[in-house]
Amino acid sequence: KITEYYYNNLSISQININIIKYICEKLEIKNTFYLGSKLDLQFYSRNERLLKRAQKLKIMTYLHGKGAQGYHDNFYLESNGMKLVEIEYDITKKIFNEEHKLSIINHIAKLGLQEIKNRITEWNYLVTALQEGKNVKDISKMDEGTI
Repeated sequence: KITEYYYNNLSISQININIIKYICEKLEIKNTFYLGSKLDLQFYSRNERLLKRAQKLKIMTYLHGKGAQGYHDNFYLESNGMKLVEIEYDITKKIFNEEHKLSIINHIAKLGLQEIKNRITEWNYLVTALQEGKNVKDISKMDEGTI
């Protein structure tokens, strides 16, 4: 499927978008995707654009990696109602039992889509069970990086 995108002479951004949608479809991750370029926000500064995008989509929580620290004006965003949340990359160790912070594509190549789907499903089950206060068998394995 990925090579099909390439041979159809799509731009690199369109290839990336299609790959993300394809992986989500295969992992049964249901989501709505929006192109920033279609939201008519190009005349705003990066901080204003992020805030306006969040307001337009009614999604006031912004997930960011450690590398984004200092890129946006946190005070401006938070004072305008945004909640900033740093992504916890430790989940890679818990789901894939690896220290490496590699992309989902690496894990798919190594384990296959079905195994990835199984691990994510089991992880979601454990997290939900813990949140509901249920007694989960062998929950200690999760702390060791295996599920």
